[in-house]
Amino acid sequence: MRAGSLILGGFILFVVSCWLLVIASTNPDHLPSWAGPVDVVIAFTLFLVLLQLHRFAKAPATLLQLRRSHVIASAVGPFVILAMWVFREHLIWNTLLPGVAWRLYFIVAATPLSLAVWQQSRPTADQVNPALSQQRGV
Repeated sequence: MRAGSLILGGFILFVVSCWLLVIASTNPDHLPSWAGPVDVVIAFTLFLVLLQLHRFAKAPATLLQLRRSHVIASAVGPFVILAMWVFREHLIWNTLLPGVAWRLYFIVAATPLSLAVWQQSRPTADQVNPALSQQRGV
């Protein structure tokens, strides 16, 4: 499995899981009975994606990747809290809060790994054009 497809698949699963959480915490009557078990399977699959990202990471995340992860986490967290405050009258808090908690943890844990694996899976200039390394004398 390629790293890019793993990251894309994990992102799609994460979006579907968030979509299920929004429906379950705003209007659970419109949610089919199979949605809860499907979300549990998605959560377990996302955990497996996180393990695969650890396996694919050849080196720890660089300082730049950690900074980018921090920017993403610093933007997502307050956005989620603001959205919860704006829609507070329409939310079922007992459903929403545990779901938001593990999803925010997943973002914080997966973002640096995803950036590191994505960067490591991209070809370098020497791999794309071997003549460059010969010109530099490497």
